Amino acid sequence: MFRLGLSWKVPAALFGMGAVGFVLGTWSSHPSDAAAQTPQGPTLAATTVAPKSDYSQRVVAYIYGTEPVTREDLGEFLIARQGEQYVDPLVNRRIIERACKDKNITIADADVEASLNEDLASMHIDRATFVKQFLKQYHKTLFEWKEDVIRPRLMLTKLCGTTIHVDEADVKKAFDSKFGEKVQCRIIVWQESEFRRVQQLWDKLRTSEAEFATAARSQYMPALASLGGKIDPVCHGVADNDLVEKVAFRLQPNEVSEIINIPGQGIAVLKCDGRIPPVPGATYENEYKPLYKQAFDLKVTKAIPDLFKKLKEEAHPNVILKHGTENPTVVQTHEEEQRLEKQDVPLPDRNK
Repeated sequence: MFRLGLSWKVPAALFGMGAVGFVLGTWSSHPSDAAAQTPQGPTLAATTVAPKSDYSQRVVAYIYGTEPVTREDLGEFLIARQGEQYVDPLVNRRIIERACKDKNITIADADVEASLNEDLASMHIDRATFVKQFLKQYHKTLFEWKEDVIRPRLMLTKLCGTTIHVDEADVKKAFDSKFGEKVQCRIIVWQESEFRRVQQLWDKLRTSEAEFATAARSQYMPALASLGGKIDPVCHGVADNDLVEKVAFRLQPNEVSEIINIPGQGIAVLKCDGRIPPVPGATYENEYKPLYKQAFDLKVTKAIPDLFKKLKEEAHPNVILKHGTENPTVVQTHEEEQRLEKQDVPLPDRNK
């Protein structure tokens, strides 16, 4: 997945989605990845659970007129097929809910609905079109979107919102990034192990548009290769890596940058295709309110991974249902494993 964080034009419905996906482990930026990671099936959304005494035996269907199929039957059926894919998101969701409960934070259904309506308005799209054109390609229902994206986003925002401070400089940076000058670039990314080869290629890339275009179309990241390396215009103050912004704004049209390192993604060179002038007529005063929210949302999105890392360290999750378990409905607890090890009883190989 390519993520330079260069684009500022992100609809409210999608803002923070990456952070929520990081936490819940259920989201990806590309439809093909989402389809692989989020198979069709029941959501892990929080529900109102009846008393345990009879809840698992509630009937979901009958066969032969009177033979019941219970919630427990359905649960075991789904766990055996999809359980290991959903256990981590469920555990993470419970950690977030516990943190909210400890701080008396609640997210009502009305809050989720209001947030969805606000998102749709910002995207200039109606609900039916959003479901048909957007959610369908990510294999999500509207219910799953509300419960797996919007509700966690609201919970996490409230959890870290009190620590977020937006000052005048942040709003001015947001104004500059949205309405100020931008640089239209193409980028070629290589793996770090290819550094020596890139050094040898660099002079050709710098002096020949044909060489640059060919390398851009054949780079190892398919999403970039399909676009010939073209990325959204580089703005001030929004790149995850400040070096990318600094290099882009230093370039003149048709100039190729030096080889730069993008942590976690590899090495790269940028080529400036031109400058985009500031938006005429935009004033700081008229745009202040939406820009303040935009700056706040950006800070929240950046704060969420660190917040959740802290919450998870405090929770000490011990996930018993592991990926690759042959029979995920039959597992030992950590305490049982320790007891069996002391008795020299061989444990089942979970990697079979």
